[in-house]
Amino acid sequence: MTSLEYFAAIAAEFCDWVEAKPGNPQEELAAARRLAARLYAAALDLPDGSADFAQQADDSSPRDAVFERFAALPINMYAVVDPLALPGTAPRIGDLADDFTDTYFDIRYGLRLYRSGLHVPAAWEWSFSFRTHWGDHLVGALSALQAFATRG
Repeated sequence: MTSLEYFAAIAAEFCDWVEAKPGNPQEELAAARRLAARLYAAALDLPDGSADFAQQADDSSPRDAVFERFAALPINMYAVVDPLALPGTAPRIGDLADDFTDTYFDIRYGLRLYRSGLHVPAAWEWSFSFRTHWGDHLVGALSALQAFATRG
């Protein structure tokens, strides 16, 4: 299995989880931690791909419904400290539902490309959006989920 095939399998599992009816909060917490960690690790091995394609995103899912899906998680807002910020910089607020919603839409778009046979553009989309958007959301979410798990 190539790194792209492996990532696509994890992306599909993540999207299936998001699109499923939520379980109990502890099951959701465990699934969120496991899937977020697997997505992050697999993204590190993605090929660069190519942006040479002319397909527009067809996003018919309402963002609010996806955002609300994460209400089953036992935490939501959390503090984010930028590890590269100068001392004395105030932390900002992170939102777990926002993190997973943004990650979902970025991952799902690449998955649509991949499933339509556009593997090279899918690799580019996932790799580029990981470096510029959803990777940061996922790291924040993982940090908050880990902190919650170790204090619970």
